[in-house]
Amino acid sequence: MRPPSRTKPIKGAKKELPPERGKVPVAAAIAASPPVIDIAETDDGSDSEDESSRPPSTSSSSRFSQKRKLPGGQKKASAVWQYYTEDAETGTSTCKSCSHEAKPAGNTGNAVSHLKNRHPDAFAKYEEQEKLRKDLKKKKQDKPATGIAMIQSKLKFESSNPYEQGSLRYRTILRERALWVLRTTATPSLCANPATQRAFVKHDPRSPAFGRKALNTEMDKVYEQKLGNMKAELCRATKISLSTDIWTKRGMSESKLAVTVRMYDHPTKTMRRMTLACRTFPSPHSAARLFKLTMEILAGWEIPSYKISAVVTDNGSNMVAAFSRRPRSVE
Repeated sequence: MRPPSRTKPIKGAKKELPPERGKVPVAAAIAASPPVIDIAETDDGSDSEDESSRPPSTSSSSRFSQKRKLPGGQKKASAVWQYYTEDAETGTSTCKSCSHEAKPAGNTGNAVSHLKNRHPDAFAKYEEQEKLRKDLKKKKQDKPATGIAMIQSKLKFESSNPYEQGSLRYRTILRERALWVLRTTATPSLCANPATQRAFVKHDPRSPAFGRKALNTEMDKVYEQKLGNMKAELCRATKISLSTDIWTKRGMSESKLAVTVRMYDHPTKTMRRMTLACRTFPSPHSAARLFKLTMEILAGWEIPSYKISAVVTDNGSNMVAAFSRRPRSVE
């Protein structure tokens, strides 16, 4: 006896899986549930949609007035609306003097133009009222912020017991942060940021919070002090070795000339290295212009030419021509 023949499955057809235990197929559930009918019978026996469920129809003018309406029922700020009566249904504003309709209702420009052209007396009163309104608004904006509304509140950024202002530790921390900003790519805004202040407080619980103004002032002091120290060391040096090089951006769009010096400091008995300048040096990079700019940098640091014992450069033709012998003419 032959076994019953089995039909081969069609390629690409989805295989029906049996429903999981405890779950009913979706088609069976929909068929078993009663239909939901959302209709109401009218007096004539016909089925129609309930009118109460329909959204109220709005005209274009009422929609426009709803867009122009300020939230919360606030009054319009401009004083020109004292001379007009607004109709929310039609979306127009009617002049109280001549019954002129200005469209749209919330357009201040049309309302002001009508007063200016048709009612000069009312327009003059409107200008006075508008000026007083703007002055009062400006005074409110210029009002100094209280301690609660300040951007850098002490309660947020400072510790509960910071170092006393003017003390040695306070001035030391301020100087260290100013040096940190000067020596790195950090900015005073980053140093005064709340997250950075919290990191400082974690490192030192009594660390004070410094704003941008205090940091900028301290940075200026540190810069002037460092500049004086560098000039004093250059003045004490008997011989100075000079190094210079030109950096050019691809496409010759920007060029920089850097000048550095090395010298021996007798009081400290150490070799010192300083960067004197990094100036913008537009083309042409001729030997005469290169020599002239280098001499201007040395003159700014009050370095006489007889102290220069050696000049270190690359083998560029303009570098060799500029410092091997002094050019006869300077452009």
